[in-house]
Amino acid sequence: MLFGLIIAGLFAGHITAQSAPPSIFVYESSQGGTKADAAASSLEMQIFDGLFKKYPCMDLADKQGIAAMLGYQRMLELLGVDEPNEELLRELGGAVGARYVVKITATQLPNGTVYLQVLVLDTVTGKAVARRDAPPATDQTINSAIETLKAQALGDMANFLQGKCDEHWTGHISYAYSFDESSSKGGEGTPGSSAVAQTKFTESTTATDTLYVMLRAMTLGSTDPSRPKAQFTREFEYHHTSSMETRGQVRCRPRGANSYLRTSTERRTEKMDETGNAKGTLTVSVFVRETGEYQIRLIDRPDIPTKWTREDFEQRPGGCEDPPPMTATSTGEDSVFAGPYKRAGADIAGKVDPKNPDILAGTLKLGNKDVGIETVTWNLRRVRPKGRNEK
Repeated sequence: MLFGLIIAGLFAGHITAQSAPPSIFVYESSQGGTKADAAASSLEMQIFDGLFKKYPCMDLADKQGIAAMLGYQRMLELLGVDEPNEELLRELGGAVGARYVVKITATQLPNGTVYLQVLVLDTVTGKAVARRDAPPATDQTINSAIETLKAQALGDMANFLQGKCDEHWTGHISYAYSFDESSSKGGEGTPGSSAVAQTKFTESTTATDTLYVMLRAMTLGSTDPSRPKAQFTREFEYHHTSSMETRGQVRCRPRGANSYLRTSTERRTEKMDETGNAKGTLTVSVFVRETGEYQIRLIDRPDIPTKWTREDFEQRPGGCEDPPPMTATSTGEDSVFAGPYKRAGADIAGKVDPKNPDILAGTLKLGNKDVGIETVTWNLRRVRPKGRNEK
């Protein structure tokens, strides 16, 4: 069982008394049985909860955030299929901008006890800055072992987790737009010297535009609580194919022989693929009215440059034999065909839950099958220093 959490910014620098808190990536794994699974998960959650309560200005993201920032395949490449070693974890932490990696491991031994370890790695120096473990714990002592390791780990990390803290919004927003349309039709035709022919036309268009926004007000230096800065990752794909195929008989007139009808196929296809990705920073507006309605929108909706490749194929029928097919390939950037499908980044409107006034969360679906559907999911938390956001 593997799980990861990043805490704080992707641009961690040198630590000073009034700098933003350094980023932390918490990774847990277990082996040997369900007791180890439960122990690792519990310790990871308690350390995470303790970090948030003591250092609320750390920006938060879960494993989905890691995948969005790195790309899912890149994350899998870094993690590997086996248990990642310290070097791989440092590389993964560095890839997401985490200064420290907290590795939590639990091993269930043959006698049923569980051995727990906590290791803190510095991705800049490549060294372990803290290491704690507990004697193999029984069912009766596992909870106290987890509590002890949590207290020790938080105490070890206290020296490098201090930093400036202002009121701000933290969390993430994901936008996922998709379009999928296909058609097929057929008919009869009578080419010049052929018998009745059957023609089939097919066409399909698919497009996806995904945008993931991670608010990082403190680590990116935001000054306005209602306009936090954020890091974004955007990916776009557009695919279009069209084809025409006519099957019929053409008359062959060989020299010195009787003519005859020969089955032949005429084909024409066009295929266009356009992709692109972008990463950077932007500003998010979070406006909450006194009536409880709120609006979330991207101040600078990020552009995404794309590149396309088009492939054309044509096979014409001949008399006694078909001529060689003709092919052509062309390339370019930012086509007018894909442009209308770059739609991720819609404005969000909602109403605050009076029981949780510092939480803005929800899901919104926009559009329809004809124009495509955009699904927007958001989960933001307002952080108020000195415990004002805690109940």
